[in-house]
Amino acid sequence: MLHHRFAVALGVAVATVSPVQAEDSRWSGFYAGGVIGYGSGAVEQTNTFASLENTVDIDGVVGGVFAGYNEQHGSLVYGIEVDAMISGIEGTLPDGSGRTCFSGLPDCHQSIQGIYSARARLGTDMGDIFPFVTAGIAGAEIVEDTGNSLSDIDGFEFGWVIGLGADYRVSDDFSLRADFLLMDFPSQVRGSGISIGTNETETLGILRIGGAFHF
Repeated sequence: MLHHRFAVALGVAVATVSPVQAEDSRWSGFYAGGVIGYGSGAVEQTNTFASLENTVDIDGVVGGVFAGYNEQHGSLVYGIEVDAMISGIEGTLPDGSGRTCFSGLPDCHQSIQGIYSARARLGTDMGDIFPFVTAGIAGAEIVEDTGNSLSDIDGFEFGWVIGLGADYRVSDDFSLRADFLLMDFPSQVRGSGISIGTNETETLGILRIGGAFHF
């Protein structure tokens, strides 16, 4: 049944030059709300000095706001969405020989302090439920604290994000949401000469729940 609905929706979108909006357009319009969730991932830290390297596991709670706009044609629903989250995702690796935090210095500490995204969404109207897929760009404030000012890294990085989820319409004005996002960010680089540090956030997974008001 689900595959049939997708096929019908895509057929309408492709074959109709001037699509007529369905009488039932419950998912069209602007919306805004809030989310809370949990994220986890890993960070690969390397330094060319003595070929130091280590992996820091990171996790923590996130929370923030989102807003977006949907258009609906038949069963097909598409739109754009932006969000901003405060992040408590972090991890610590005790200092030790062969690690980028160097033996005798404070522990390696990795944190993501803020996460942002701008995404397209595509899904199908299944009555009160709107399942969707999403993809776009992501940004994050990523901080690596090794206890060594020459190798510490602190900066904003852009990456990609993909995900899936579902909205449930509680009333005409309010919906609940559950979604899962995967993000990836490129390497950050700090240092010069024989001591060049890199900090690469491996794929970061975030599971969220929330609610939104529709206007």
